[in-house]
Amino acid sequence: MTSALDVITFGEAMMLLVADRPGPLEHAEAFHKRTAGAETNVAIGLARLGLKVGWASRLGTDSMGRYLLAAMAAEGIDCSHVVCDATQKPASSSRARSPMAATRRRNTTARARPPATWA
Repeated sequence: MTSALDVITFGEAMMLLVADRPGPLEHAEAFHKRTAGAETNVAIGLARLGLKVGWASRLGTDSMGRYLLAAMAAEGIDCSHVVCDATQKPASSSRARSPMAATRRRNTTARARPPATWA
């Protein structure tokens, strides 16, 4: 995209795995993948409202990174300022489906942290 942008968001994206059925995560048999993260949620929402949105971030070159980049581009978001880096660890989140609460497990290194702090 080459036209002027109305909004640009900066920050991490995650791939969210949502269980196929309500209940504890260990009872799930399948998951549906979705994008997640405050910056990406805002970017997608604004793009759906008709604004010209750009997104700047750093993604891995693995399948999660490729999925996130394709999902954002499919929403009409300018991803020309996303850096794809083979050394970047993927960010993911999983959620059990429950009417009362969500159980989440988050693994993200999208923020710049030295390798010694990676768990």
